[in-house]
Amino acid sequence: MSLDKVIRFCLYSSFLLAIYSVRLFISPIWLLFISLCLIYSLMIQYGLASPLPSLFLNILSILGIILSLFLSHSEIISLFIYPLIILGIIKFLGDIKPRDIWQVYLISFFILCGAATCNFDLEFGVILIVFTMISIIGLVCLNAKRGPYRLGPSGERRLLSFSLIWSASIVISASIFFLFLPRSPFSLFSGLSFTPSAKTGFTEKISLDEVKDILESTDVAFRVLVKKPFAFRPYWRGIVYETYSKGTWYVSSLPKERRIDTFSLRKLGGIKQVFYLEPYDGSSLFTLEYPCRLTIRAKCHHVIKVWENLSFSLTNPISRRIRYEVYSDPTPYLPQKSLANRDIYLKVPKDIKKRLSELAKSLVGDIDNNLEAAKIINQYLHSKPFQYSLHVPKIDRLDPILQFLFHTHRGWCEHFASAFVLLLRSIDIPARVVGGYVGGQWNALGHYYLVRQSDAHTWAELWQDGKGWVRFDPTPILHKSYSHFFMSRFLDYIRLRWYAYIINYDFTLQRNIIHKLTRYTFHPKWRVNLPKTKFRPSLKGIITVIGLCLLLFFIYRHYTPLNYYQRLKRTLVAHGLEIGPHQTGMELARLASERDPRMGQLVMEFIKTWYEVRYGGAAMDRERKEHLKRILRQIKDIKR
Repeated sequence: MSLDKVIRFCLYSSFLLAIYSVRLFISPIWLLFISLCLIYSLMIQYGLASPLPSLFLNILSILGIILSLFLSHSEIISLFIYPLIILGIIKFLGDIKPRDIWQVYLISFFILCGAATCNFDLEFGVILIVFTMISIIGLVCLNAKRGPYRLGPSGERRLLSFSLIWSASIVISASIFFLFLPRSPFSLFSGLSFTPSAKTGFTEKISLDEVKDILESTDVAFRVLVKKPFAFRPYWRGIVYETYSKGTWYVSSLPKERRIDTFSLRKLGGIKQVFYLEPYDGSSLFTLEYPCRLTIRAKCHHVIKVWENLSFSLTNPISRRIRYEVYSDPTPYLPQKSLANRDIYLKVPKDIKKRLSELAKSLVGDIDNNLEAAKIINQYLHSKPFQYSLHVPKIDRLDPILQFLFHTHRGWCEHFASAFVLLLRSIDIPARVVGGYVGGQWNALGHYYLVRQSDAHTWAELWQDGKGWVRFDPTPILHKSYSHFFMSRFLDYIRLRWYAYIINYDFTLQRNIIHKLTRYTFHPKWRVNLPKTKFRPSLKGIITVIGLCLLLFFIYRHYTPLNYYQRLKRTLVAHGLEIGPHQTGMELARLASERDPRMGQLVMEFIKTWYEVRYGGAAMDRERKEHLKRILRQIKDIKR
């Protein structure tokens, strides 16, 4: 591939990567316009169309930028992205000069910077690395093409290899710099985030239709790291609802207390979980039933609101991904000695209480035990004609719960949980609805559960004197199918590690990594015992040394001509010649001839052979190597 093709490929690829990184903030019409402009630009490059005049492009760019300022923007960052895109497109529609190529790379970099304020997921990280390597390769080739020397096919191949190695070394150096750059335990810019939050999730007020929207979403809700998969069906408890009115549940209680970063109830529970909660429009934190301790690790201090019902939330909606740790005791009930605010958990709207009470009494009869009554109602909702369905016809002017119980007999989890709770309340048994998630897909690669919005669930808790709040799930169990394709689980595992070690890389994590590196370096666990010596190198050290030796050997073999030229210069300096850093081979031959005609003849012969390899594309075979070495020996043998 010629340098022109490489430069053209890198230029278009870098701009397309930048556009792809902000595709969510660009309307489809603009994406179509950008595609058409780039196609026309390629036609210009292949001589199928003529470049547009500079004056016309300047006027077009001014009008385009002014027009973009008056467009409606869903995100504030779009206000800066559109003008940059217009400037980049204008460069492609004219006669592309080296200066324009530099400007397109700079514009693409600024677009990527804008994308970084909105999204820094694994996909963006890959785009950033590829963009960096492509840009460096393109700029190296551009500078080489503008140089005074013309490269042959072999020289171009060597230049491409060098640019590839150079770009890879820059990415590796940046990674090392990222790893060891000292980080403050405090964040100065934690409030600057344009990351859009998810549009679904449990909030302090939720209707039946909102729960349906959550169930139909395939977005990731959170990931939970645990040691091993559970032998039971995990319930991820989030928010407790107490008040019902016309198909909507509300949180009516107030938080008991507020804690900074950490809440601890009693001794640590038996199961530790590490949550990576995705942003959404609510503020609740989810835990495995029932939590004993919760600790948040984030780049800014969060105030945890602790509720009487042992649920947790933050003061503001969760607009960015957060990490927190939870210890839980997985029990089917929440121990509590006495019930405060009992009347809240007995409220039933007056317009539906009579029919609910009649149905509940006909089912329960004279049973006075709360648990036994709950089991009967739970069995009733599990039997026919009730069935789980997300497609339920609406009956106007009829409460959704009455519609579910007496007409359609179809609904989703909130229908079942709401009907169960309201039936119990109608016969004076305290009960409440709990919103959260159930189950999740186990990923054995990273030892974590992947919980999606489609795993959202609501269930019920009823009060039993002497025991506390007991969980009941009146919804028929649905066996969800998850993807078992290895690559999808592997990519999600890489995505989790990206969140854990890149996005959430803070002072604490950096300190732990450096501590481990220091321990493994100076106190390695894996050792190789050599006989009759006290030297015990680590296996990792040996592999590192071998890798470095192979890299140095490759560089030495790859750039052998340059090494011979440097040896010639050192040999001439040893003979007393004053040689500058930028003198050409012909100048070296002239200086050598002034000192000694025979030396000048040998230097001219050396330069001729060296130029054939360096600029003529000739191979540096064994014959030429021996020839250059012989000339160097002859020059050294000349008496000073």
